[in-house]
Amino acid sequence: MLSRYPEVSIGVHLTLNSEWEGYRWGPVLGGARVPTLVDASGYFFASEEAFTAHRPDIAEVEAELRAQIARARAAGLKVDYLDAHMGTATSSPLLRLLVERLAHENGLGIATYFGEGSASLWDVAPEGKLAALLGFVRGTTAGLTLLVAHLGRDDPEMGALVDLNNPADPFRVARHRQAELDALTSPAFRQAVAGAGLELVTFRDVIARRGLAGMRRPEQDAGYAVNLAPPK
Repeated sequence: MLSRYPEVSIGVHLTLNSEWEGYRWGPVLGGARVPTLVDASGYFFASEEAFTAHRPDIAEVEAELRAQIARARAAGLKVDYLDAHMGTATSSPLLRLLVERLAHENGLGIATYFGEGSASLWDVAPEGKLAALLGFVRGTTAGLTLLVAHLGRDDPEMGALVDLNNPADPFRVARHRQAELDALTSPAFRQAVAGAGLELVTFRDVIARRGLAGMRRPEQDAGYAVNLAPPK
């Protein structure tokens, strides 16, 4: 699908966790080659805390993350940047150094390394996502901002996913992702962007304008710097 849209800027979502009940995944290399990264069934651990508690071997982490980048490129994708699923791949100083080295060796950017503020729709209730998004756009100041969204459809397939890390909202996946898709494809969002005089850019655009040499490690240890909350 992505090969039909070469203008789309693609990142490798470096993954060391598998958090959906009934829909688990493991390493590209297979669990036998990276045994400290998997549970007894050969899947990644569901949380960053469980990953850390099982004392992962940094050499195995490096081998697996290299394999993930190579897999994406072998599929014919033009990869522009890296980011970390659930923040785990950058959750310690040693892991962050590893990701920085992999980015440098592969000529890739890293999300949050271009001085961008960041905001996420993750914690906003489905019925409030559009209002929160519009309020955020209208209040955005000059500079570069990374908007984090998870898009999907509220259908039976996605509705079957249960988030092991959110016991208070375990069935959040389908309805949250449909609400984010609706918000970002709404005419109101486009109108708000135009009214605020904002430009929508990709990481490929950012890298072309600022260069990889301008990347700097963000001040926050992991995750996103700003939570996107509904306007008061």
